[in-house]
Amino acid sequence: MNIAVLGGSFNPVHYGHLILAETILQEMGYDVVLFIPTSQSPLKNAPEGASPQDRLDMLLAAVSGQRRFIVDDCELRRGGLSYTIDTLAEIQERYQVENKIGLILGDDLAGAFHKWQSVDQILHRADLLVASRNFSKLVNFPFPFIPVKNPQIQLSSSQIREAVKKKLPWKHLVPAGTAAIIEDRGLYIDNHGDNRTISTSLIALIEDTARTWLPGGRFLHSKNVAVLSAQLCGRFGYDERQGYLAGIAHDLCKHLPTEQIASLAQRDGMQIGEIEKKKPELMHGRAAAVLLREYYGLMDESILQAIRMHTFGGPSMGPLAKVVYIADKLEPSRDGIQSELKKACRTDPLSILFGKVVADTLRFLKQKGKILNAETELLLAELEQEGLL
Repeated sequence: MNIAVLGGSFNPVHYGHLILAETILQEMGYDVVLFIPTSQSPLKNAPEGASPQDRLDMLLAAVSGQRRFIVDDCELRRGGLSYTIDTLAEIQERYQVENKIGLILGDDLAGAFHKWQSVDQILHRADLLVASRNFSKLVNFPFPFIPVKNPQIQLSSSQIREAVKKKLPWKHLVPAGTAAIIEDRGLYIDNHGDNRTISTSLIALIEDTARTWLPGGRFLHSKNVAVLSAQLCGRFGYDERQGYLAGIAHDLCKHLPTEQIASLAQRDGMQIGEIEKKKPELMHGRAAAVLLREYYGLMDESILQAIRMHTFGGPSMGPLAKVVYIADKLEPSRDGIQSELKKACRTDPLSILFGKVVADTLRFLKQKGKILNAETELLLAELEQEGLL
């Protein structure tokens, strides 16, 4: 197996690192690239803004699903100063490498290569693969090397750290999993963490599940519901993350086999109505709420209620449940939304908007000759009592 090694602080890892590694695989015939986060470089200050575990976790998230990218924590486990010769010797032994290792080196670091410990031994064990970062040719470099014809990307970890600190756009520069860790742990900002109950990592995990389980059109609908739910939460003063998560998960179980939907839904301990008995697939919201509680450990009742009740509605719906119900009916990819409702979505108070959407849904169901669920009947009675219908 031909192995190339890409070392660095990865504080944080970014797309420039990944593009370089992909170039090494495609253009230079290596089988895998080993990403090795440093403990501490002898020629650089210790990495700032993230712990060794943070940097390792961000790297693991960045290469998720990439079968030819391997993360090796040998330098973190050794601790102290990280010497490349020690790492190469360990990699050769553990991976039983027969050929020379490809040691990836940026031309910005090449000028200091002569200062590295045991340069001769490094050259004996490895081929230097020198990548360009400065748009310039490497000159006066007295060691044998192989130039890498990599794309020129002006991107550095320090730029990302600075952007995070200054609240400038940065999420497009790193993989989504890495961005989630930066957000959830409050990395690179003065205050560590924001004590949010819903993490970006959990949202990303559930969204990935929805993307895998749902057909393209249904996932697009869920994505649009999530975005509109978050926007409405922002307008009405509620947690936008909760809105987004409830929206992205509301149809999570919609395309599971009917028997599986029914099995999950029954575990919520609630009664099954006559309509649900005839069409168990209508319990997909209840099934999704159970799935999120039991398999993802989500215990926020406002989110679970919003997911559970988005199909029929019901009495005593909380603000988030009303938001998701509205977003499910008014998200922009749906056809036939009245312009008055679109305007109301931008201007009306939540209770008024909810009443209008329920009334519009009721008109639609009556036109189709649909029988109302018992929970829907209770909701209508509640809204009539409040003067909203």
